[in-house]
Amino acid sequence: MKALQWLADCMEGWYHNEDRGGKRYRADLLEALGSDFFKPFGLPPDPPIIMKVAKKGRAWYAWRRTVTGWCFAIGAAGPPPDRWEYDGPEPPGRFPSKGRGWGDKANRNWMVRE
Repeated sequence: MKALQWLADCMEGWYHNEDRGGKRYRADLLEALGSDFFKPFGLPPDPPIIMKVAKKGRAWYAWRRTVTGWCFAIGAAGPPPDRWEYDGPEPPGRFPSKGRGWGDKANRNWMVRE
């Protein structure tokens, strides 16, 4: 969850980066961060974090399956500070919206933090 939260922080920063066009989420952000992105979180790069960004860059989400098989995702359906969290037995399969596991800081498993 911490890796996904850090990715969301990076996406928010990128959205506001006026020097790079601004007002859109970056579709290749994971590639730009590189494999070193996973090291501080103790995660192997496989299984990967899967990320989707809408065509116009106005919405995004990323997810990863845990070793237990549970899926966690994070994303936004609008400009920052919009942030949605997801957890469920299967990946979300669509951009954040009410229902189907997405919540605005409401998912019980996301509340368990160190």
